Amino acid sequence: PSLLQGAILFMRLQAAWLDGLLKRPPAEARAALEAVPEWVVHDLCYFVDVVIMMYPEDLALQPLTPFVLALAGVLRAGSAALGQGGGGRLIRSPLVLAKVVKLLHDLVVPPNKRRKESSWGGGNATARLSESVLGHEQVRTALPLPLIGVYAAVSAVEGLDADAVEAEGFNKYGTRDDTNALLLQLWQIADGRAAICAIVDEAEGEGGAKLAPLLVAFGEAILDTVNYNLEEALKRVREVNNAQDFGLEEAEIQHYKGYARHLFETTYSTLELLGALTSDARFAKFFSVGDVRRRLASCVVTFVDMLCGKRALDLKLKGTAHTADDFGFEPKRLLADMVRVLLRCAPYRPFVSTLADHPDLEIPTLRKAAAIVSREGILPPQSVDEL
Repeated sequence: PSLLQGAILFMRLQAAWLDGLLKRPPAEARAALEAVPEWVVHDLCYFVDVVIMMYPEDLALQPLTPFVLALAGVLRAGSAALGQGGGGRLIRSPLVLAKVVKLLHDLVVPPNKRRKESSWGGGNATARLSESVLGHEQVRTALPLPLIGVYAAVSAVEGLDADAVEAEGFNKYGTRDDTNALLLQLWQIADGRAAICAIVDEAEGEGGAKLAPLLVAFGEAILDTVNYNLEEALKRVREVNNAQDFGLEEAEIQHYKGYARHLFETTYSTLELLGALTSDARFAKFFSVGDVRRRLASCVVTFVDMLCGKRALDLKLKGTAHTADDFGFEPKRLLADMVRVLLRCAPYRPFVSTLADHPDLEIPTLRKAAAIVSREGILPPQSVDEL
């Protein structure tokens, strides 16, 4: 116990030290951070994750608010729009940002909200740790903006050595999946949701010159994540469905199924976040009226085409030994989630006009989607009529 206590104190000291460096004047902070190797943050995150797994109750008793706020500061330093004193992006490595997001995920997201295949501990002890961290309003209101900033920031590969051993485990979509879970957890709490929605208000206000581009990058990153992961997942379904044509062995088939499950999980969590955001009128308007509406229109057209267009014929698993459950493939859920987003944005004329003018829009495919939604009872009759 005394060794654990000392180690936790050292962990908190490290976080406070990093936070102190980040709060220096921009030029001084940049020079100091260039002298700090990445493994300092990697080791810190790894150690805390081990404590979360083995001693969550002991960790829950610690005053973690300053520690979590320091981690939020690290994420802020990874976004040019949020850098201290207008100093730009102080932390350029997406590996560092990904490690911090993963640690925050394991601290904040309770076991019943994590991936089914998560290897971390569960039960009441880990849930109490989550409650301990989120029990402070300062944490709940401080996390949303850095998380939104990191969503787009992990796309940049500045400072990433592609040949490094650490780079092998980096996946920006995995980091966004963790960020989805964090934002959705905050969305369930009133002041957390208010803090997320306030970002739209600030971006549209007089002082929103920096926040507006950040929010656009966030919105576009969400939509890109949805379509990329869905397309890659459906590709694996097609290849397994036609395993003989592709010459796949059984081991490869099982690998494809596991990879598809991972891709579908990220698609579901991103759609869930998009659905939560657009349930608020401020975000629905943001996605429908501003610069993001073109990307949303493209996302809807591509998404519906993948599930209901000509390419969807290759997704039928009838007559094979494989089932949709093998892949984690839930087409009804996918279609329902996207249609809900579409209906929330449809009242805004600029979005509907952009969708109507999209060069790849196929009205018969959209009608087929509506027919499937109606026939399968995926959505209430009123929603079907609106569609």
